[in-house]
Amino acid sequence: EQRERSRRGMKETVSAVPAVAARLPARQIAFVGHETTVLETSCVLALVRGDSLVDELKAGEEGQVLLDRTPFYAEGGGQIGDTGFLTARAGVAFVRDTQAPLPALNLHAAVVREGRLRVGDEVRAEVDRDRREAVTRGHDATHLLHAALRDVVGLHVKQAGSLVNPDRFRFDFSHYAALSDDILAQVEDEVNDVIRQDLPIRTSVMPLDEALRRGALAFFGDRYGDMVRVVEVPGFSMEL
Repeated sequence: EQRERSRRGMKETVSAVPAVAARLPARQIAFVGHETTVLETSCVLALVRGDSLVDELKAGEEGQVLLDRTPFYAEGGGQIGDTGFLTARAGVAFVRDTQAPLPALNLHAAVVREGRLRVGDEVRAEVDRDRREAVTRGHDATHLLHAALRDVVGLHVKQAGSLVNPDRFRFDFSHYAALSDDILAQVEDEVNDVIRQDLPIRTSVMPLDEALRRGALAFFGDRYGDMVRVVEVPGFSMEL
């Protein structure tokens, strides 16, 4: 069922890419979701319904919304996309998912709950903060788990995929045997010990070469630009 949902969602999003990308280069879009989960003012640059660019979405209709600035994180690095609300003077839309079919092109899959949403509208863009924070905690936990596995099991352990939801996360890695209960307990204890220390999480932006030189680990399947964001739990983990 999940594979079918993914295929349907991807097909819907990808079908909109050529029309949107042709008119609106990715460089016009600003992602500010690391700094805030609420933008009081953002502009609707484009609306897509099916394969077509449209001028408006009415109550009950669903489509893709492109904003000039957005706090909504698009699915990536195993972390699912944000949900939330777009509120305009004439309508309210629920954002059920956020995807980036092209780099920096965050598309908001939205259903208009009341009124209408039009191209050119100024909207208040608000991410579901509680959900985002739950997802963020899970994402942090994958970093801690990765470091603990490398510490307890061996440095050959490397991430081979992940999925981070608000209520759970899955972490994939390769090893030559199933882990024993004793090993799993050691890994769990180490992660919980780090959590109890309440260490500060540091984030910084730096050139990719410098980050790798400092020992940052790269995520499986991700493609990185010249400048990267590094997330570090001091003395324990550092990942792109």
